[in-house]
Amino acid sequence: MRNVVRLGVIRICWLTTVGAVLMACKSAEAPASSGQITLSYNGASKSAAFFILENHTAEVISFRGDRTFWSSPIPWDTSMVCTEGKFSHEDETPMGLSDGFPQVIKVSPGRRLRFRVEGEGFALATKHKGNPCHLRLRLIPGNIIESNMFVP
Repeated sequence: MRNVVRLGVIRICWLTTVGAVLMACKSAEAPASSGQITLSYNGASKSAAFFILENHTAEVISFRGDRTFWSSPIPWDTSMVCTEGKFSHEDETPMGLSDGFPQVIKVSPGRRLRFRVEGEGFALATKHKGNPCHLRLRLIPGNIIESNMFVP
């Protein structure tokens, strides 16, 4: 009977040790957070420009937009800014003011999301082909992030 109790105690100790080691390994593998949110240009098609939003913070970030089953999300609150000519004149689409019922599109910590910009923003980038542009995206609750400069 004592041997059975000892084996039970040994099994519990062994399982506890293995569990602790596995938990320690998992936490060591977790990606380090840089605390940054990045937005970068990811190419274009004939009708849209694509961007990647990366969340390197410890919290979920989100923006208003539309999400469909077949394609990338489309944010509602964007502004495309392009620089034209020798005098660095900026041409900019206004930040969208939209009525309706947008979806809240979320990006979890350590994740990335590819989205597309159509309409006025894409038209402005196409108009300024060969000149540097960048995108502004309004996140919820209202802070604005800017993409890297790109040349459409």
